[in-house]
Amino acid sequence: MKIKNTLLVSALITSFGSTAIAARDCSDIRGEWTTNVNATIRFESIDKKTGLLSGTYFSVTPPSRPFPLTGFIGVNTPTKEGMHNAIPISFAVSFPTDGEMISWTGICRLVDGKPVLETEDHIVSASASNRWIHVAANHDTIVPKPKKAP
Repeated sequence: MKIKNTLLVSALITSFGSTAIAARDCSDIRGEWTTNVNATIRFESIDKKTGLLSGTYFSVTPPSRPFPLTGFIGVNTPTKEGMHNAIPISFAVSFPTDGEMISWTGICRLVDGKPVLETEDHIVSASASNRWIHVAANHDTIVPKPKKAP
């Protein structure tokens, strides 16, 4: 019986744990995404009424470890005829041991049928060599990670 349970758990991990879910469109961005610096963002849950989203940010700088992510997406954003329409999004991550935070604000739009997050991000550092360097602004294009082959 112990061997059967171990095999079942191994099969579940192989089937579900190692396969990345790729976002299909801007109405459901759950899944893994890649930033300009190859960090991974995993959007895990979205409240369909409020747009509250949560997930995990995996940094590329050592030690690469998970950080909680929270924000909002305009799940009930109305569209206007004759206008360019997109879904607004904003989310943030805190790195408490480093005294840093990053926030992203932008839109989700379809590019060649695939969702893309076009954002402006602000990196805030508690310690800096000069007072004007505490906040850095960047543009970040965030794309869904491709699904892993079985």
